[in-house]
Formats: sequence, C-alpha cells, structure tokens
Amino acid sequence: MKQKVKGSILAYSMIVIAMMFAIVGSISAVSILEKKSAGSSHSSAQSFQVADSAVQIAIKQLNDAYKANENSTIANAFPGCSGSAVVDSQIDAKKLYKLTFYDTNDNQLPNCNRSLKDVESIKAVGTYENTVRAVKVAIAAATGGPADWNCTIRTGDQSSGMAFAKCNANEKVISGGCFNMNIGNPAAGSFPADSGGVQAWGCSVSDAGDNVRAYANCCL
Repeated sequence: MKQKVKGSILAYSMIVIAMMFAIVGSISAVSILEKKSAGSSHSSAQSFQVADSAVQIAIKQLNDAYKANENSTIANAFPGCSGSAVVDSQIDAKKLYKLTFYDTNDNQLPNCNRSLKDVESIKAVGTYENTVRAVKVAIAAATGGPADWNCTIRTGDQSSGMAFAKCNANEKVISGGCFNMNIGNPAAGSFPADSGGVQAWGCSVSDAGDNVRAYANCCL
C-alpha cells in the first residue's frame, strides 16, 4: 500500500513539474515575441523619422542652391549626387537615407546635371537597423520662388477619420503627404486643405485601425 502511495505522489509531482515547465516556456515565448514586436515598431518609427528628416534636409539644400544661383543643378545642391540623380547620405552611422528626384510627369530624373527647376517632387528612403520607410513630397511653385522660401515640415496625426498637418497662421502649404505608420507606406488620398482658418495638408483615413500621419511643407 505504501509503495502505491509513494508511486502516486511521484506521478503527481512529475505532472506538476511538467506543467510548471510548460507555463514558464509559454511566458518566455510571449516575452520574446513582445520584445521582437516592440523592436520592430521602434525601428519602423525611427526609419520614418530618418526619411522625414531627409526631406527637410533636401528642401533646405534645394533652397540654398537656388538662392545662390537660379540655374543651379541637382549636383550643385547635392555634391554627393551620383548616377541617375541619386543621393546616398546619413544622419549618423545607423540612420541612412537615399534621395531621388522626379519631374512633373513623376519620372525619376536621369542624372545630376538636371536643373533644380525640373524637380517637382522628392522621394526620401530612410533606413534604420535594416528597416526601410519612404516619404515622397511634391515641390509646388510658390509666389516669389524657392529663393524666398523659409520652410518647415510640420506633422499631424489622425483624428475622427482624417489626418491634418497644420501650418502656422502666417505660413502657406506648398506640398505635403500622408504616411500609414502601420504598414510603413505612403497613404493615398492626400490633399491641400484649410483647417481652422489655417492652411494644412490632410488625408482621409479609410480604416479606423490605421495609424496615419500627415506632413506639410509650410513656407513663409
């Protein structure tokens, strides 16, 4: 009888130990997945910020080159330009970006000797820890020309089915776009807008689960 009792206790002990190992293993697996997901979200946000910063850098360099000479080329604005009008650069060792330039028909400009006047839009591809995100911004004409612009990229997140990036009261919006943070791609349906009496760039949000951010190139 004692042997049966001892055998039962041993069996129950083995079952309890097995269950504990299963629980610990499940918790560890969930923790690893959560860490991977958090790391992926961080890299995605960082790479988008790199692309966004690259657009601001590009606009500033375009303006500076145009102020110096209205007949400047892409190479004048971006000394690192090579091949088919591609600029590879970095913010720091981990934050890399690539710029490409497009004409009025949305064709990529073929070389660095093209005039800045041919540039209608800029695409910036940001990379952070092997995660890549892209931003594309139209460069619209403004009164007085680029030499007179003092521009700032402003952003705004979605609310009530829309996303708006608002300029300050004395600024004009000359270009902009929208970015779906969930899937890491530009969002469709963006447009210049008026929001609360100030100029803005907005976009409609088709899915309430989307995480859309608008950005506007606001100039004085």
